Amino acid sequence: ILDDRHTDPGEPELAPYRETIAQCFSAPTVEEILERLERVQGVTQDWAGGVIRDLRARSPLSLKITHRHIGNAKALDIRQTLMADYRLACRCLEGHDFHEGARAALIDKDGAPKWRPARLEDVTDAMIADYFAPLGAGELVLQTREEMQEARA
Repeated sequence: ILDDRHTDPGEPELAPYRETIAQCFSAPTVEEILERLERVQGVTQDWAGGVIRDLRARSPLSLKITHRHIGNAKALDIRQTLMADYRLACRCLEGHDFHEGARAALIDKDGAPKWRPARLEDVTDAMIADYFAPLGAGELVLQTREEMQEARA
């Protein structure tokens, strides 16, 4: 049934930037990602400039949390990734920047969030680690495949 409904989506929107994305976003830090984007020349320079503007408008803390999470997720299975996603979502809801971003975009609509901290270089490893710390009794625990199969037996 689905085969009859399939249409070729064509070339992906970001396909022309594939090499630039791989080169820039493989950097070990958010700061280096931005540095690499700033050095982009040629046909992808305008695209890189837009990405820089977009990243610089975002919460520095959230950028670094996201960068770490993506790096960590390479070694996690889907169960572990979902549990980490839940933990980060809870921590972000407890923090300042999620609410500040919502205020600036949806409530006051001033487009001028006041991030804490305001600069990438002021985000410490300890701040990031706090977001990844266990939630204790509030932790989401998903069964492993083996545990689910045992429960069905």
